[in-house]
Amino acid sequence: MRIALAVLALLLPASRAGLELWDTGKPSAEPLTVAALEAKSGWTKPADAGAIKGDAVLSNGRLTVVVRRSGAAEVYSPTAARARVLLQDARGATVSKFDKINIVENSKGAIAVEVAGPGAAATLKLKKGDPAIETSPGAGAGRLRVEAASRFVVFPDFFADDIVVDAAKIPATAIEAPSENFLLNLGGNRDSIVMTVFENRDQDVRLTLTGDGERRTFTGSEIQFGKAGKVWVSLMEGPGIWHTASLERAQRGRVVPLNWKMPYPAYWRVDFTNSFELFDSWDMLLQEKEGTYLRPTWFGEPLQKVRPSRQMFDAAIGGMTYPAFADLDGNGFVQGFSEKGRMEITHVGPLVVYPINRLPSTPLEAFT
Repeated sequence: MRIALAVLALLLPASRAGLELWDTGKPSAEPLTVAALEAKSGWTKPADAGAIKGDAVLSNGRLTVVVRRSGAAEVYSPTAARARVLLQDARGATVSKFDKINIVENSKGAIAVEVAGPGAAATLKLKKGDPAIETSPGAGAGRLRVEAASRFVVFPDFFADDIVVDAAKIPATAIEAPSENFLLNLGGNRDSIVMTVFENRDQDVRLTLTGDGERRTFTGSEIQFGKAGKVWVSLMEGPGIWHTASLERAQRGRVVPLNWKMPYPAYWRVDFTNSFELFDSWDMLLQEKEGTYLRPTWFGEPLQKVRPSRQMFDAAIGGMTYPAFADLDGNGFVQGFSEKGRMEITHVGPLVVYPINRLPSTPLEAFT
């Protein structure tokens, strides 16, 4: 069966740090508004175990999750970014409502509910301080479908180039994309990233698309659970949390301002479209007061020093000018390649920027 998990997600102020579990008393036919979440009219705090009569509301101060009986599956942020979360099996049938929503954990460290309809079940868990909802498959569960409208889907790679899939270049209604353990939907008005993390990397991820021309977008990502595999869905948001631009042929080899400023210090990844119609990945250099740059590193070792000219040597490319950097104020710039190296690499077309990892200077409340 395909179970629609009704999930309303809101990143709330860090001051609301406690775990809370509520029963709304009666099911809602529509997604709950922010005002309804604040008012909690008619809601009760249920016992440690037992059945939920209405919809279940789980909150840990960072994330609020509303599990509804109606079969709707929606993820919202305060900036109106949206995603839908559904549980599927191989048949693809949909349960129109949940027969049960049961509390299976209500402790100081985590709260969880089990949902079930005819032929399929799943458990949703929210842990204290965690910015993600954890989904564990029950009987009949096969895949999790995460729907978030986005032009770009990114499969990050910590040690090689990312896989970036551009909906504008794909005419098919669905494709299979190779995956490792997680993917990103870059959505909203460049202010929302829906991140899906999963344990099963033996199966490709299926991506579905809709629209024409500039309105061409991904509609969903379907991830197979595998044997006892879990899937986590997280929502990161904030102005400028990701960015895109397009390099023209006339801009090859020139410094081009991105008209974007990093919202916080982090390890920002820049994915360029190259002359092979693929994407290659570069770390954004961070400028120091004396004019030198720092290149981010992965495992806490000292950041690599780069000279003010950004001249470097790469084993595959040879001598080069490093193509992505930020100034002292955090403003981003790129200088794409123009027939560089033995392979004559050129950077022309769309690029994307997003925060792939933390640095010591990354604020504690910021996520990557």
